[in-house]
Amino acid sequence: MDVIQARTEEELQRLAVNGLLEETHWLDLKRELGSGNAANKDLAKDIAAFALDGGTILIGIDEDTSPPGLWPVPIDGLAERIEQVARMRIDEAVQIRTTVINPTSDPNHGYVVVHVPQSVRAPHMVDGRYYGRGDKTNRMLPNAEVVRLLDRRLADRRDLRADARAIRTDLVGDNQRLLVVVADPVGAREDMLVALSESSTWQETVLQLVHSATDGQNQTYAQLWPRPVVSPGDLAASHSPLACTTGNASRATTTPPRSSSPNPDDSFWHPSEP
Repeated sequence: MDVIQARTEEELQRLAVNGLLEETHWLDLKRELGSGNAANKDLAKDIAAFALDGGTILIGIDEDTSPPGLWPVPIDGLAERIEQVARMRIDEAVQIRTTVINPTSDPNHGYVVVHVPQSVRAPHMVDGRYYGRGDKTNRMLPNAEVVRLLDRRLADRRDLRADARAIRTDLVGDNQRLLVVVADPVGAREDMLVALSESSTWQETVLQLVHSATDGQNQTYAQLWPRPVVSPGDLAASHSPLACTTGNASRATTTPPRSSSPNPDDSFWHPSEP
């Protein structure tokens, strides 16, 4: 997969001169992003198509010249517009990352790198049609391929309830109450948890994330929870009612007061349930 690591205009120019800015299955070059609904729809198709295998859209590069020429575009609000298209014009929304590269000559113009990670929720739809990426252009997916991709997605889906029960059994056994939260990031970067796992204050950060995800009433329980005592990557039982681990999926297990249990008859519930 082509990944544009450039952070300056000089680095972009060097990539172009060295023949590394050519449209491929994973890279799309755009001289500019037009205005209006039609341009937003085309951008949504691009993002949906790249979400199948992952890819990059580079705006501000003229692909019709040899080597591709740098064409700085107005960047005020451009990154925000692209993110809105990814959230609102695609079903379901695609998580993207945008990087703005500013030239030294004009701070109001520049280039936008749109990183589209491979989506575990692909294929994605725009105006009732599914899209994928061909060799260098987008393609509309036929029904048979859509069915195959959706079947594969269902087959790869994790059983989060089974994971939660296994964690509860490892920590406290089968007979004690324990609220277990299992998070399976969607469209997250592979290195999303690296900085957290290497931080000396990871416990405080996790607590803040857990508290911010609860409603106002549950936040009053924060004063009752002691600090976690386990290390990142450790899923051993602990005397503290809060334990955390990092890995392919973020897992946080907590024991709030009995009254905060979503269902007094079941220690487990799915986010889609009330």
